[in-house]
Amino acid sequence: MKAFTGMIVVTTALLAGCGGTSEPPIVGQMSERSICQTAGYLVRQKMGDNFSTARVDCSVQKEGLSDVLIESSYITPTDITLRYTAKGSVRGDTLHLGAIKVHGVDDDFIPFRNFGF
Repeated sequence: MKAFTGMIVVTTALLAGCGGTSEPPIVGQMSERSICQTAGYLVRQKMGDNFSTARVDCSVQKEGLSDVLIESSYITPTDITLRYTAKGSVRGDTLHLGAIKVHGVDDDFIPFRNFGF
């Protein structure tokens, strides 16, 4: 429940922080930027504070009414950048990550609940 509550708070804060330069939503009430920032936050929560998702390229592809495919990266504590693809869904202003695949590490998508340490 802690992660879910944090996800809502972060999403709301990110959307509120965009101010007058906010992007239009692409799914639910979330823009590509807010989806990328929230996905990065969720990855950091799973991997730990030593991992970074700042200043990495991210893109979101809408798939269906509420599903998204996120392409991004995270940086390990040893400065190795690992690219990932995540499958998620958006409901209102909340992103739920269902599965993730780290390129060069995973052969196929794994449930996001099994991702990390």
